[in-house]
Amino acid sequence: MKRVAVCGGEPLRAAARAVGLEEDDEHAELVLVEAADEAAVARARALSPALPRVFVADGPFAALLEAAGAAYVVSPPPRPSVLGPIIHTLERGRTRAPATIVVCAAGGASGRTSLVGNLAIRVARRTPAIAIDATGSGALAWRLGVTVTPWTEIAAVGADLSDGHLRLAAAERHGLLVVGGVGAPDEDLVCRVVDLARSQTAARIVVCSNPDPASVSATRALLEQVADLETQLLVSQAEERDARALTASFGRAPTYLLPRDESACRAAVARRGPISGRLGRAYDAIAEILLAEVVP
Repeated sequence: MKRVAVCGGEPLRAAARAVGLEEDDEHAELVLVEAADEAAVARARALSPALPRVFVADGPFAALLEAAGAAYVVSPPPRPSVLGPIIHTLERGRTRAPATIVVCAAGGASGRTSLVGNLAIRVARRTPAIAIDATGSGALAWRLGVTVTPWTEIAAVGADLSDGHLRLAAAERHGLLVVGGVGAPDEDLVCRVVDLARSQTAARIVVCSNPDPASVSATRALLEQVADLETQLLVSQAEERDARALTASFGRAPTYLLPRDESACRAAVARRGPISGRLGRAYDAIAEILLAEVVP
């Protein structure tokens, strides 16, 4: 919990900065409010009621807020020594909604299936995870060495499809549930399965690409289509030294780079398991970033 909406004056802002909070009204995870400041209260009322609030108040204001059930009321002036423990308590107590990450590509052979399989297995070591292959190729299940129910059989269940059906259709590997075999599903079925996985609207879209000119051209077109969403670009077979040239080619900086590591890929395909080597370490780093966002 680092982003905060500060509804109040400079002393409150200074206290927020002192405990490592960053002002960001649009993406705020917390609201700090000076209860005696009418303008500050009006600003706070305009923000989502789901956001937790910490009030700065004393006297009648404090008594009124406490009587109304406000959990966090601190006396002015706001002090980092008081605000810090409250932030820590809120962070430990908040529940995080399941995160949904959509991985797509403008064409084949982009490293998409390898990315999903390797990240999902790494994430599943720390928190429950479900990988859904909506391509209809069954490539993810094959890549992980498991057998899953074809999409056509899942679709045949119809409106009665339940969480129980989904788990019977899935296979487990290293604690990860894998769903989605051969037979391309329609959009409604994919949405139903995602809902049953108790997830939410995609929090992030990862677009995979190779650095060759044809892939770059197709990927730029795809990125334009999803420009209004939170999108990350992953480029395979690329090194840090390529970053500047890739930025010029794609029209934006890559979020992640995956190095070429053919020996590690061959070994992983042979045993149908997670990749190790340099590429595996790159997957480890990306998985740690994701886990920092979804695991309390």
